Amino acid sequence: MEASRELQSVTPTRIRHQVLALVTVMAVLLYLDRVCIGVAVLAISGSLGLTAQQSDWVLAAFFLAYGLGQIPAGWLGDRLGARGMLTGSVLAWSIFTAVTGLSWDLATLIAARLLFGLSQAGAYPIAGRVNSLWMPFYRRAFSSGVITLGGRAGGALAPWLTAKLILEFGDWRPVLWGYSVLGAIWAAVFWWWFREQPAEHPWCNAAEIELINGSSMAPATSQRASGLPWKAALSSPGLWMQNLMQFVANVAWVFLITLMPRYLQAVYDVDLAAAGRLSSWPLFGAMAGSILGGLLTDRLTRRVGLRWGRAWPGIGSRLLAAAGYVAAILADDPYLATAGLVFAAFTADLGLAATWAYFQDTGGPYVGTFLGWANMFGNFGAFLSPIILGHIARTSPYGWSASLATGAALYLVAGVCWLGIDARAPIVRPNAGQAQT
Repeated sequence: MEASRELQSVTPTRIRHQVLALVTVMAVLLYLDRVCIGVAVLAISGSLGLTAQQSDWVLAAFFLAYGLGQIPAGWLGDRLGARGMLTGSVLAWSIFTAVTGLSWDLATLIAARLLFGLSQAGAYPIAGRVNSLWMPFYRRAFSSGVITLGGRAGGALAPWLTAKLILEFGDWRPVLWGYSVLGAIWAAVFWWWFREQPAEHPWCNAAEIELINGSSMAPATSQRASGLPWKAALSSPGLWMQNLMQFVANVAWVFLITLMPRYLQAVYDVDLAAAGRLSSWPLFGAMAGSILGGLLTDRLTRRVGLRWGRAWPGIGSRLLAAAGYVAAILADDPYLATAGLVFAAFTADLGLAATWAYFQDTGGPYVGTFLGWANMFGNFGAFLSPIILGHIARTSPYGWSASLATGAALYLVAGVCWLGIDARAPIVRPNAGQAQT
């Protein structure tokens, strides 16, 4: 009793905030390197003589490999720990960012993008595991929103910065080489400073450890995963709804980071610099949505409970995003069209923290594995997005308006999926298939 009172009188350290900041910077680099291709491909196509259809395959290749790598990368993060796996992931994708800049034809470019996508696959699933171990329950959605804000910040920066640097250098290759250096620096810092959980960090005091581990409702576990939980995954209705929700939502959302520059050039005849600048704006909207969505989800969860506190942001955000795509269709100049897509990106990301929090609530020692599981389906949708939406734009009599209408319809389906997602129901039984650290 005396020890408990003494612990309460000690001010908790803030190592958890530094962990959050470091993982958020990782998310910035994740999206900077990922999204830059949407603008760079406009220059790459001219340099390598690619057709519009070949460019669609270049954009899609990343998502195929990224999706296929989600489950193994997430499981390895749960099994082996975040420190080594996240360091290796960032270092590997930085190398393949540089390798992309060495491509000389369509085959080498697609090969580089496939390896780049495979290297990035573990980043968000492992970040989800870090968040579940380092953040108190009542801050899980908010901190998830901060991490995704970092990703959106990198995505917002990428089109503008990439277009500016390509015009400055007169070539797209040095831009990718420069981006790769940033990731290598981050990997070195993370390996030196990070520890797997609060109790292992030399600068984290007992009061902070108690603050993190003393949260209620859906406590995280520091146990390591053992085998892949196939039976639990295949029999979980909530996880299957997450799979479908992420698949259809990503077909719609990836338009913003792949085809939007081409859409603006084709429909409104804007130049490369304007296409890059306007394509950044939706990601700035997404940044605001990420952080506000985290705050909203945490507050709703405290007021209405775990079930609807997670579900309402998911439902509402998808329905509002659909409205944003419809607004873009009705616009008659590039700025109004961009405003509609900014609204879509902002509202879509209001529900992103709820998605992350769901897996931290229900995943037990398999947070990264299950987050990766649903991300795999999401990125199959992302892989198909430029192919499907680009094809619709080329072949439909309604052109790009038909592509945007398809995106709006898919967001409606994604909102309905959230009705079947219940964060109170664990995906895997407690203590099933776990190995102690």
